[in-house]
Amino acid sequence: MPKTTITTRNSIIRETIGGIGIDTVARRKVVSLLLRQKGIPYRAIGKALGVSCTCIYQYVYPDKVNDSNRTTQLSTVVNGKRVVITGLHKREYTKRCELCDKLPKSKLYYHHWLGDFPNVGMWLCYKCHVFAEAIDEKRELIDTYVQLKNKITIECLKELESNSIDEETVNG
Repeated sequence: MPKTTITTRNSIIRETIGGIGIDTVARRKVVSLLLRQKGIPYRAIGKALGVSCTCIYQYVYPDKVNDSNRTTQLSTVVNGKRVVITGLHKREYTKRCELCDKLPKSKLYYHHWLGDFPNVGMWLCYKCHVFAEAIDEKRELIDTYVQLKNKITIECLKELESNSIDEETVNG
């Protein structure tokens, strides 16, 4: 990328921002891409947009950042607080949900269930991840639901059966 002087750099930044504006993340991403193509350093772009140079790098190279974070980081809740665990070696990222085998509408979530071993997990779509979390957190509630469902089904079938027998006696 060509080197620019600070005066030229500042005029390029003002010109680019003025034409697009920076009131949304999407616009900041567009401005970042345009300014990087013009050779403006990450730090200068970040200063002009009011964000870190790391954010600018993420705007310019989202796939590189996402691929790296997917396999090395995990955002989870520990003692009621959200934490990010780094330095992991998760299972290889799949493009499809490992439970329902569908392509996700937005992204896949890494579901892990062994607190001491966050590397052990699977890639799930949002619906399957919510389902898996519910199973992990409330296993006894699921067992109660299945038992209650079976009990009610049997009761209703017996009632239907006795009603049909009564109708046959009346009509017969």
